[in-house]
Amino acid sequence: LGVGTLPQDAKARDLHGEIMPTQVCPSYRPEKATGTLFDPPAQLVGRGVTTLFTDLTDSLSKVCFCQRCVKKFEAFVKERNPGLEFVTPTQFAAAPDKFKKLSALWNEFRTAQLADLYWSLRKQLDQFRKTADPPPPNASRPLKLMAMVPTPSIGLQKTETGAMADYGKMAGVFDLEIVRPQMYLADGSGTPAWVGCEVAKLIELLPAGGKAGVAISAGSCENRSAVAPVIRHSDVRDQVLEAVLAGAKAVILEPLYAVDGMDIKQFSEALGMLAPFESIIAQGVPTNVVSAAEGEASVRCLDAGGEMLVLVADYAASPAAEVDLELKFPEQHQRQPMILVDVESGEVKVKLPADAKTLTAPLNRRARLFYLGPRSKLPIELTGKK
Repeated sequence: LGVGTLPQDAKARDLHGEIMPTQVCPSYRPEKATGTLFDPPAQLVGRGVTTLFTDLTDSLSKVCFCQRCVKKFEAFVKERNPGLEFVTPTQFAAAPDKFKKLSALWNEFRTAQLADLYWSLRKQLDQFRKTADPPPPNASRPLKLMAMVPTPSIGLQKTETGAMADYGKMAGVFDLEIVRPQMYLADGSGTPAWVGCEVAKLIELLPAGGKAGVAISAGSCENRSAVAPVIRHSDVRDQVLEAVLAGAKAVILEPLYAVDGMDIKQFSEALGMLAPFESIIAQGVPTNVVSAAEGEASVRCLDAGGEMLVLVADYAASPAAEVDLELKFPEQHQRQPMILVDVESGEVKVKLPADAKTLTAPLNRRARLFYLGPRSKLPIELTGKK
């Protein structure tokens, strides 16, 4: 869902009044957003497409200081706080701490403008689907809108002259918000764990019911040669597992740079490992019921009422052979005997009594995914494995 050629009055202006040719002013309201601003959603929907994807880190990522935005903001301030003295954003943007109330309202205003722009797009597309003759294919299916938003650690909340809006408050507009935490830019850490951390941060910013996803990239061949052995093919697999166990409801392999056959193979293997556990992924919540007793290993746990997926990882140069884990179930939790199963091989690694408080999980690689729960709930896809 890209932005087409912008009319002059649709182009955003920076803090100094200069036109930003590729940036959209969020207060611009064309009569038909589907033809004047966004290109080509109506054609796509007319062909039966039911999910649209928009990138808020691209043409709608910069704050606009045009006169239209300033005038609308002045009216917004008078409505929200009539007694507050108005100062233009160009005056207070450079020193937001001196104008905290106005800065907060400026952030709220921009978020509202961007949300309203996409609500209007939704309404126009819904109307198009209802009135098109003949009706487009799949017209009875709900239309979903997904948005790529900035990665939390590098700009999600920087909303004065940087990011356009508080994207965490826009979950009602979008069915899914997606981050793009490029692993090889991860503050120098360069491990798949960073991807899970960024997903978790986005989920914290979303209101109840908001869904988060992630777009992962393996990095280009140039990146691999420059920082090897940090970037490796198996990192694709591990990023998927880290993201999903952090709470992501969707994962995209984005060909931002070169993606080769081995990357796709690793991505497919990760999805194959997760496929038998769709109910845990859909209903589960990230929890610290299972944690590492000590050492550098990290643990993620997705709990769906006693059925759990557990990711044990050690991204050190020489991963541990095994990791001691602690179990801390809430008092009201109905305990029962459980098994720890290596999802990749299907092997039962540990049998646990109902009152178990610790266990030792085998690792011998950077990350390993386990099922922890009653044997009776083990998916049929794994019961045939040894």
